[in-house]
Amino acid sequence: MVSTKAQLYTAYLRATGQKRFYDDARALRHRLHRHQRPSMARPPRRLRRTCTIERQDVRGFPCWTLRPRRGATAGTHVLHLHGGGYVEEIETHHWSFAADLVDRLGRAVTLPIYPLVPRHDHTETRPMVYAAYERIADDRPAEDLVVSGDSAGGALALAIAQRLREAGRMYAEGTEPHDPRISPLHADLTGLGPFSL
Repeated sequence: MVSTKAQLYTAYLRATGQKRFYDDARALRHRLHRHQRPSMARPPRRLRRTCTIERQDVRGFPCWTLRPRRGATAGTHVLHLHGGGYVEEIETHHWSFAADLVDRLGRAVTLPIYPLVPRHDHTETRPMVYAAYERIADDRPAEDLVVSGDSAGGALALAIAQRLREAGRMYAEGTEPHDPRISPLHADLTGLGPFSL
C-alpha cells in the first residue's frame, strides 16, 4: 500500500514536470545539466550543525563521510549510495537522509559521489563504488559495515554484495563455503589457546 506521503510526492513530481525527465529521452538530455550541477555534489552547509564532514577522493571522485559532532560510537559504518537513475547527482533529500542516519544511529555514514552518465558509464562507476567500499572495509570487521542504497544506488549496493560473494567463491575454488578450511567460523576451535574474534 502506498503511503499518503508517497502519493503526495508523486503528485508533486507530476505537477513540477519531474516525472517527464525520465519519460522522455529528449527532455532528459535537455535538462540533464540542471540535475548534474557540481554544487549538488557538496554537502549543504546546514549539515555542519549536527555532523562533522570529511572529504576523501576515491578514483578522482569525492566521497563524503558524515559523523556525529559528539563523536561516532564504535561499530557500524554505513556506506550509502544515492539514487538518481545514474544520471542525477546526489540531492538535498539524500543528504538529509544521511544526516538523519548519523543522528539516529550515532554512527558514520559515507556517501560516494559516483560518476554519472553520459560522461561516464559502468566501467568507471562500479570500480569507484568498489574502491569506496574497500577503503571503509580496510580497518573494520565485515559485520560493522552496512551497505545501502536507494534506486540506482540500491543496484550499486547489490553489485558490491555480488562482488564480495564472487571473491569468496574464487578463494574457495569449488570448496563448500561452510568448510572450516574456508570459513573459520565453522571450525572446531576447542583445545586452542585463548584468542578473540
